[in-house]
Amino acid sequence: MKVSYNFHPPASRWLRADRKLELGPWFTPVLWALRCGRRLRGSPLDPFGWQAARHRERALIGWYTGLIA
Repeated sequence: MKVSYNFHPPASRWLRADRKLELGPWFTPVLWALRCGRRLRGSPLDPFGWQAARHRERALIGWYTGLIA
């Protein structure tokens, strides 16, 4: 049985690619590394947290807790 992972990342949507990417078993270590990187979420070392949308999301947390209080 062959393992494959099907992804449709946001970048492919911007490029108007209609098909999902099919990645083979060689992609398993990449997924494992991403799983281990979950500990970095929200920290200054978060590689995906530099985007403006992520900054706005983090600002909304403070706004929402202030709204509830």
